[in-house]
Amino acid sequence: MLFDSSTLAGNSFVLAASSSADPAGTWRGVSLVADPVSGDFADFPTLGLDANGVYLSANMFTPGLSGTNVGSALISIPKADLLQAVPPPLMPHPSAF
Repeated sequence: MLFDSSTLAGNSFVLAASSSADPAGTWRGVSLVADPVSGDFADFPTLGLDANGVYLSANMFTPGLSGTNVGSALISIPKADLLQAVPPPLMPHPSAF
C-alpha cells in the first residue's frame, strides 16, 4: 500500500509479479488506486490468489484523521493480465466489489 501523508488521503495497492521462476530475475509491477471514485483510504490490505487470478482486499475508511469505516473492498485481477509480456498501463480487466 502507498499513502500520501501530505493529503491524508489517496492510497494505492501495489503488486509485483516475477517474470520467471527466478526470484532474483526481473519483476513487473502495477499500482491500482484503492478507491478512485471517492478517495477512501484502504487499511489492512490482504492478498489472495488461485489459478485464475489475484485478489486484493482492504477495510475502507473515509479520508482524514477521524476516518469512518465504510466497509470492505475487493479487487479481482485475472492472472492472464499480470502474466502478459508487457502488462497494459491500466489493468484492462480488474473488477472491484
